[in-house]
Amino acid sequence: MVRVNVLTPWYPDADLGHMYSGIFVHQQVKALQNKGIDVSVEVPKRHKHYVKEIPRGLFTEIENLAFQNPESFFRYSHGASYVPYLTTARASMVEQVSSMERALALKRKAMPTCSDINHVHVALPIAPALNRISSDPMIITEHSSHVIKDCQTPDVAEMYRQTIEAASSFICVSSFLQKQISETLNMQIGPKWKVVPNIVDFDLFPFRKRSVNRCRSWIYVGALYESKGVAKLLKTFQHFKSYSDSDATLTLIGKGPLQQWITRYANKHGISNSVTIREPKFQKDIADCFCEADLMVHLSPFETFGLVSLEAIASGLPVVSLNNGGSEETWAELSNLCGLHLEVDSSFDEISMEISAWRDSNIELNIAEASKELRKRFSAESVYTQLSEIYTSVVK
Repeated sequence: MVRVNVLTPWYPDADLGHMYSGIFVHQQVKALQNKGIDVSVEVPKRHKHYVKEIPRGLFTEIENLAFQNPESFFRYSHGASYVPYLTTARASMVEQVSSMERALALKRKAMPTCSDINHVHVALPIAPALNRISSDPMIITEHSSHVIKDCQTPDVAEMYRQTIEAASSFICVSSFLQKQISETLNMQIGPKWKVVPNIVDFDLFPFRKRSVNRCRSWIYVGALYESKGVAKLLKTFQHFKSYSDSDATLTLIGKGPLQQWITRYANKHGISNSVTIREPKFQKDIADCFCEADLMVHLSPFETFGLVSLEAIASGLPVVSLNNGGSEETWAELSNLCGLHLEVDSSFDEISMEISAWRDSNIELNIAEASKELRKRFSAESVYTQLSEIYTSVVK
C-alpha cells in the first residue's frame, strides 16, 4: 500500500474557526483514505515575530521544546499535524522557505514521517523547503493564483522553476492556472505537468429543484476581499435592488477586511436591512443556506477553479459569474442550463441589468442536467482515479 504524506498551508480546523479553508485538500485526503491509501497530513503554520531579525537563542528554545514534548509542540487536530515555523513579519518568500526548511527538518527529527510520496498542495513556501531535506518523490498540486504575483520576484521565480523541475509531477487544478504559471515562469508545459481538478462533494449538497427563477434572494460564499469582487457585488446588488426588485436581499457568508466597508456601504445607500453578513460555515450548513437562496452571485475577476459555484449548481442554485478563468473551464459551456456567464470587464450596472433581463426572459433552466454532468467531472471517484495513476507512475 502506498503511503502519502500531504503537506498544505490550508486545512479545515473548526477549533480555529477555519471551516472552509483548504476544504478541497481535505476532500482529496478523504477520497484517498476511502480507497485504502495511508495518508498523513502536515500543516505548516507561520508565526510572525515583529523584530528585524529572529534571535538565535529563540530557535534553540524552540528545538528544546520540540524534543521535550513533540506531541504538544506539533499539535495534532482533525487529522493533521501542525508544524509551526517562525519568521519576521516582513520576511521575503526566500526567508520563509529557509524558516520552513528548519521547521520541517525539526519535525522529522522529533517525530519521523514515513511515506513513499510527499504531496504538496500550494507550492510556496513548502515545496522548495521540502525539496532541500527529503529525497522522497514529491508531487505538487498548485491551487493558488498568488504564485503569479510571488513569481514577479526573480529569485522566487527561479526557485519555483527549480522546484517544478525537481518534482516527480506538477499538477494544477485547472488548465487555466497551468497556462498562467507556464507563461509567468517562461516554462514549457511538459509531460510531468498535469491537470487534476478539485473534488466537488455532491453528496453534501442535496439538489433542490426551483420552479421559478426569481433572482430575489442573492447569496455569496467566500472571503470578503476586493480581489474576490465583493465591492462590485455590493454595487451590483444596490443597483438591482433600486431598479429591478426592491425586495431583493443579499447574504454574504465569510470574513475578511471588507466586512466594515460592506456595513458602511449598506448604511450609506439605505440597504442595510437587506444585506446580511454571516460567519464562515461548515459545508453542510452552507448547503442549507443555498436552499434558502434564489441566486449565487460571484463576481471575482480571477479564479483558478471556483469550487463554491460548482457546489451551488450541485444544490440546484443558479449561478451568476464572470468569465474568470476557473468558471470558464468548469461550467461556462453549461451556462445555458444553470446560470449567467458574463465578461470580466462588465460594470456593476451592466451586470445588474443582465440579471434583470435574464430573470424576465423566463428562460427554462435545466440545472439538474448541469449538475449531473459536473458530477462526472469532479466526483471523488474521478479525481481519485487520476491521482492513483500519477502515484503509480511515481513509485514504480
